[in-house]
Amino acid sequence: MSTINALVSAWAIVAAAIVILRWRAERGVGLVVAFVLSLTSLHWLAAVLYVLPWYEEALDPVDVTVGLEIALVGLVGFGVGVSIASRAVRRRGTEMRAPWYLAGASLGLWYVAVGVVLYVLALAGLRRVSSIGGLASAGSSAAVFGLCLLIWHARPSRRLLWLALAGLLPIVTIVTQGYLSYGIAALVMVAAFVAEWHKPRWSLVAVGLILTYVAMSFYVTYMRDRREIREAVWGGAAAGERLDVVTGTLTSIELFDPFNDAHLARVDNRLNQNYLVGRAAAWLDNGFVPYGQGRTLVDAALAMVPRALWPEKDVSAGSGDLVSYYTGMEFDEDTSVGIGSVMEFYVNFGVPGVFGGFLLLGVLVLVFDERAGAHLRNGDVRAACLWYLPGISLLQVGGSLVDVTATMAAGFAGAVLTNTAIGALGRFKAVETLLPDVVEVES
Repeated sequence: MSTINALVSAWAIVAAAIVILRWRAERGVGLVVAFVLSLTSLHWLAAVLYVLPWYEEALDPVDVTVGLEIALVGLVGFGVGVSIASRAVRRRGTEMRAPWYLAGASLGLWYVAVGVVLYVLALAGLRRVSSIGGLASAGSSAAVFGLCLLIWHARPSRRLLWLALAGLLPIVTIVTQGYLSYGIAALVMVAAFVAEWHKPRWSLVAVGLILTYVAMSFYVTYMRDRREIREAVWGGAAAGERLDVVTGTLTSIELFDPFNDAHLARVDNRLNQNYLVGRAAAWLDNGFVPYGQGRTLVDAALAMVPRALWPEKDVSAGSGDLVSYYTGMEFDEDTSVGIGSVMEFYVNFGVPGVFGGFLLLGVLVLVFDERAGAHLRNGDVRAACLWYLPGISLLQVGGSLVDVTATMAAGFAGAVLTNTAIGALGRFKAVETLLPDVVEVES
């Protein structure tokens, strides 16, 4: 078996082990599973193409192999972190009852409503205001949280309706922002939330495979028309014109064909983060640039300080020119290339940095996952929101650590703002009348 084949197989085994362990625990809200799925989409999916005997590699297979090997170290580190944190939580000996009917199904609608309002404010230009823009962007996470609540409390006959609406999230982000990735990320979070408690498990795998094929078909079609879509959206076209462009894409979907070179190239050229990691490793090994020694990690810490409190802060969201600096590659001015967590940890401290960094991420994601789940099962939706919204920021495996820390701070502030707004409307009172029957059970 070739090296790339072995790495692809090892990744599938490790990823499956992490997901199965979380499903067996049944204590979270899907953040750990969503993290694994996000990392897999950027590092494993495109690597599978290099196992296909008929695929003519579009990128250097050596760089792809090196990058996948480094990313696998990160996935293993993440799994170790999740395992350590999970054992620590279990030793505390506290579990919650799981009365799925509690917390009020209507609360989900209010979280969606407040989240949509904040999201619209962001699109209206509020994000350009210092710090406030980050809070407005957190509204989309609040809407996702509300949608999860709606699905959680819905009767089986209505659950499919909310799931179908969740399936429209990618179309919403395409029409409003020109990005497919934002909607896919939101949909993955909803799917991971449902998978945390839905049974039988075999049906999840079956439905997951079907949805993966549908998503791949939608992705290759979107990439075919992406330029026209973004010209309409970013060019300030009216809503009707944007919808016409997107409708044209939806009515001419190309079913994903693994034997179609054009389809495979669209996946490889955009979703192959391994190539960038491999190029960075070669660039560093040849001594063209020095290791960062934690420079970007310091920037990530500074990013948590609101710009409203530090107007002259010179740390901004995004990856800037980090990818170009560490790979020697040049990109179009209108092309945004995220450095990704794997590459950022590697360019700072090499392979040990990748393992250690992802181990820490595993601990953090597990803690946010379990605390949000515990509060939700105990009927305390407000506390669950305070853990869930900041926890979502940790799932940005394709961006920079500055993005992670900045959105985490904004996510917490956004959760406080959303809870305050819903509380001011008196929508938590009906829930509190149900809470006396909910108790913690000490094992």
